[in-house]
Amino acid sequence: MASLATKNGIHYISYRYPPGRAGKRYQKSLSTGCDKEAAEAKVTVERAIKHLKEGVITLPPNARDDELWQFLRSGGKASQLPDIKPTIQLVGVAPLYLEARGLTKEESTVDTERIHIGHFYRIFGQTAKFHSIGQAKLRHYIDRRSAEPGLYGGNVSGDTIRKELQTFRQLWEFAKGEGYVDGKNPLDGIELPKRNKKGKFRTWKQIETILKKCNLTTEEEAELWGCLFLYPEEITEFLAHVEEASKKRRYPFIFPAIAFCAYTGARRSEMFRCRVWDIGDKDIDIREKKRNKDTEETIRTVPIHDNLKALLDNYDPIGPFMFGKSNGNQLEDRSARDAWDAVTMGSKWERLRGFHVLRHSFISILAMNDARQDQIRELAGHGTDEMYYRYCHLFPEQKEEAIMKLGF
Repeated sequence: MASLATKNGIHYISYRYPPGRAGKRYQKSLSTGCDKEAAEAKVTVERAIKHLKEGVITLPPNARDDELWQFLRSGGKASQLPDIKPTIQLVGVAPLYLEARGLTKEESTVDTERIHIGHFYRIFGQTAKFHSIGQAKLRHYIDRRSAEPGLYGGNVSGDTIRKELQTFRQLWEFAKGEGYVDGKNPLDGIELPKRNKKGKFRTWKQIETILKKCNLTTEEEAELWGCLFLYPEEITEFLAHVEEASKKRRYPFIFPAIAFCAYTGARRSEMFRCRVWDIGDKDIDIREKKRNKDTEETIRTVPIHDNLKALLDNYDPIGPFMFGKSNGNQLEDRSARDAWDAVTMGSKWERLRGFHVLRHSFISILAMNDARQDQIRELAGHGTDEMYYRYCHLFPEQKEEAIMKLGF
């Protein structure tokens, strides 16, 4: 697409625009004798020409030859060309964003953002000019998503839409940093959907009692089961079921992974990140990404239960990840979800909404066993008091004692 030549120790680049034999031929000095700099410039120019050809970015038809050269030399970044405003489409900027995110974020995070971008494609249109997605279109997006059916009945929740719009915010900031858009983020000043406050943790029996007494919608019923926690004897029964069911499936990691979450209260993503060397003789290092934004990971330490230690000592992981896939790669949402479904399908445990029920149970059992709030926060890795609301009702003795001290 482009070629390099050297004259008197200075590198020149030759290219055609529009691309192809019919395009005008240009030869421009790169003003450098460094082979590495020239090679990098060639890659930049070729990428910009490719994006122009594919329609990822566009150039005004009246652009002068010197403006075209500046545009190509800068890699098609508008921030370096005040007189030329290339127009990038949504379908052009989104893959660049996901590629950049893939270098710094976990695969599960990028997969979730890819789902969000799929909704942007569907509602805004893939060929929408990215800079034209303003507040009116964002309000239309919120209205449209709010009216669409949710995963568990009812409509898409406000929490889900807020997460999608957070992806849009980051997408806009990325495009701005790359010079494709400028100005204020259109999400600033937009009224976001209300958050859904999560209910307190409930037992299996409490949920079934509510369902018998009340005629709930599918969405309301799913919300209740999402607040379930299991008693120790129920977790024992569940683990025994998983151990047996996993023998018939192709997911050797699922039983130790579920036991790990049950005995540590780890989030699913924290289980994904666990390395073989994180498992010690006395405790486990849990790799979290919640509390310190200045570092890629923070660590909290949880004492290892003898039962879990014995189980993991007899488990032979493949690769550096404790619960990795058969090829040694890190688990991601889809593989974990498929494995969970495989060992719960057709049993009473189908009601469980996923790994998080084990975290609910871990926290609730600690509370019922008289662990202090600060101890629970340390072991569970809570960054806020929001979760405390969900299990504080499991301290009935403390509440009763506080009331009795009033002494009016």
